[in-house]
Amino acid sequence: PGLGIRAAPYAGSVREVSGLAVPIVLSQLSQTAMHVVDSVFVGRLGAAPLGALGFAAIWLWTVGSVFTGTATAVQTFVSQAHGSGDERSCGGWAWQGLWAVVPAAAVSLFAFAAIAEPLWSLVGTSPEIREHALAYTRLRPIGLAGQCVWVVLASFYRGLGDTRTPLAATLVANATNAVLAYGLVLGHLGLPAWGIAGAAAATSISEWVGAGILAAAFLGRGARER
Repeated sequence: PGLGIRAAPYAGSVREVSGLAVPIVLSQLSQTAMHVVDSVFVGRLGAAPLGALGFAAIWLWTVGSVFTGTATAVQTFVSQAHGSGDERSCGGWAWQGLWAVVPAAAVSLFAFAAIAEPLWSLVGTSPEIREHALAYTRLRPIGLAGQCVWVVLASFYRGLGDTRTPLAATLVANATNAVLAYGLVLGHLGLPAWGIAGAAAATSISEWVGAGILAAAFLGRGARER
């Protein structure tokens, strides 16, 4: 009640497992699709911006995965509390995840963005690739902090057995990214042409859109009463 979660009529069946797993699989594919969409539009700018996008994304993923990976632990604790009938403590685990992960992620990612230029010079990155990669990297910590919020709250819902709410947030975020990337990378829809920085801005905004949808549901009356 309140979150739209009902007892599974086929508890323990393949049908039940599929009902939980399919939205998770689609969510993961949709998040990958966000980067693919960025690559499609940035690729129209030339080989150097496209190469820089992949280069910067790998570095940012390496740093950010420590925090998004930690955030998924919320699912374990929420599912344990939910399974034992302790509904009241489920929300507490989500708040613990937010306080423990998001500030540390933001500080670490902004610190990485600050040292990226001398670090990439040290490893011998070409000036052209480095310039484009830095334009992308300077904006991405904002969105990656939102991604951590998103993962914490998605893990909260999955711990309750609700995999559809995170999927809905993911689909809306992906649609937002596709529209914004088209506009901000190439200068369409009346938006400025920011090139690879536009891809960073589009993805960052979209990540906060996804996080905002989950936060609205999490802070809604039904979830709070439950």
